[in-house]
Amino acid sequence: MQKAHCAVLRIKDCLSYRLGQALIDYDKNGGGLCLLIKKLYHISKTHQRTQRLYKDFISLYPHLKYPALEQCSDYEEALRYKYHLSYLLGQALIKAHKSWYRGGYLKLYTSIKDARKIYKEFKQFIQDHQDFKLNNSSLILIFENKEFINDEEYKNYLTFLLQHLNPKQKQEFIKLLFSLPNSNSLLKEFKELFEEFKDYEALLVVLKHNISFHLQFINNNLTLIKEWLHSKEFKEKYLDTKHPYPSLLNPLKLDYESVDAELAWDMNVPLPDLYQFIFVLIHGAGTTSMTHFLRLCGVSLNRHWGNADFQYKQSYQMLLNNKNNYNAIIVSGSNFDGRRDKMIALCDKSCPVLCVVRDPICHFLPLINHVSGGLSKVVLKEFTLDTPMEDLFDFEVLRRKDRTTLKEQLTYYSDKDKDKEGACYLNHFLKQATKVICIDMEQILPHNAFKTLNHLAKELNFCPPQNSVLFEKYINSNGLWIGNALFYRIFKYKNIKIELSKERQNDENFIECIRNFTQNEFIIHKNKARVYIAKKDFEILKEDKELFEKITNYLKEYFVKCEEKFQEDSKKIYKEQDVLDCLRQNSILALKFKEKIDTQYSFVKKHYPEIFKSWSYYNEFEKICEEFDKH
Repeated sequence: MQKAHCAVLRIKDCLSYRLGQALIDYDKNGGGLCLLIKKLYHISKTHQRTQRLYKDFISLYPHLKYPALEQCSDYEEALRYKYHLSYLLGQALIKAHKSWYRGGYLKLYTSIKDARKIYKEFKQFIQDHQDFKLNNSSLILIFENKEFINDEEYKNYLTFLLQHLNPKQKQEFIKLLFSLPNSNSLLKEFKELFEEFKDYEALLVVLKHNISFHLQFINNNLTLIKEWLHSKEFKEKYLDTKHPYPSLLNPLKLDYESVDAELAWDMNVPLPDLYQFIFVLIHGAGTTSMTHFLRLCGVSLNRHWGNADFQYKQSYQMLLNNKNNYNAIIVSGSNFDGRRDKMIALCDKSCPVLCVVRDPICHFLPLINHVSGGLSKVVLKEFTLDTPMEDLFDFEVLRRKDRTTLKEQLTYYSDKDKDKEGACYLNHFLKQATKVICIDMEQILPHNAFKTLNHLAKELNFCPPQNSVLFEKYINSNGLWIGNALFYRIFKYKNIKIELSKERQNDENFIECIRNFTQNEFIIHKNKARVYIAKKDFEILKEDKELFEKITNYLKEYFVKCEEKFQEDSKKIYKEQDVLDCLRQNSILALKFKEKIDTQYSFVKKHYPEIFKSWSYYNEFEKICEEFDKH
């Protein structure tokens, strides 16, 4: 079974290799022609018998079938064994035997000479092209392309191009190149482009990537690409400004439907201009609420979370699928893959820009207190009168704060180069913005949200909100975990079922009866908890007063414990004063934190001073920094 997973051993054990090895042994040691023929015959018959046994064996035990050579870990190494002299000689002998009736053996001498020649040429080729740093499969592809071997100009073009590609790009490029009939002329075109734009590194980067991974598309559209790269529009927008993400395709003439999102991302194509505004999103500043409210007003949005390429591709597809909708693009404050700048650059339409901002001290809290890992254990979803109350609350919410200290997280967040989650990219859009609308997160809390969305609808020309009730609730993704664990449960007793939920149920056969068990406004209004029971079950309970009292007392205690659980969790998370105390004790960290805020929020500070003045915790923080400056 060891041989099954070793490509080298399997090639050395194949008929070609073993026959060739016998011919080499005969050439070195002699022994007579009759003995050689007998040995070759024995090898052939042994191979046939082994193959028959293997086929019979795997018909009984198909799961033991050898994997394909390509799946073996040493496959790349094994490829060279097909250019060993043993293998090449064996191939020549098998070919001669198969055509013996057409004089195959008369041509054997010539075939052996050819095999020796190929062996020497391949050996020399490998030595001469070590600088290419290619894997064996790519080297063999080049070697087997006779045009490359015989055409010095062709060889020079390929050598030039490979010098500009990284190892992964080289392998992909070679794999595709020799499948094209015009590979020679294509290499010449690429060389000319690389030399012409040698001083525009960003263009070279996108060219290298795309000729490596999208060569067929480049080949089919090279005339259009060259026309665009030599156009006045490209020169003014990209070349003269040394734009960091030049598009390889002309967005003004592009049929976006013909280019998929992944290819468009790789070619730096700006998003289709089918969006009406850009929402610069700051994580921890009402993200979940604002996106929810905008969607209630009929605004189509991309997903607010994810790496830059994911956001771009989803936005691209959303825009093409919703051409007649009112669309907006979310640019997230997260930058986990380090490519957020590219996403920003590809949202280049001149349009309004919206940003929800928050007191930076408060904004930091959802990041450090963020749920990371969910719940400590699977919670009970069903319970009865016999379920011990403590079992229903035996879980913890796992948060980021449990894995790091407040100072460590503040240090990370204060470093604009390291922070990959809480950045504000508003400044990046100021040049293209037709207008910038900043609103404080306070304006989208339940008592203000409906009014705020009406105002935004007029400013941005989308449909105003209709149902004020839908805007009068807290939507906090960070606080969902406890609420979902506690308020999505089913209480059962015999055939009676009572459902705890946070969703409205419109079934007329059920009644909502939470006030039978609690009057707590925190549970009912802020968490939107509800209790539903079938009308027939409710009538049964009313008739059985003793049972009704037992269940009522049990659920009353349950809801008391629910509030206690929220309070217990609230005590464990960091508060604004904890952040201020930490900054007060670390002057260097505090000043660095302030520098980042002053830079990223410079526009807000200048044009919306009333928002800055309303941030009580940040105002207190500025006083702390003033004291540091005095000393």
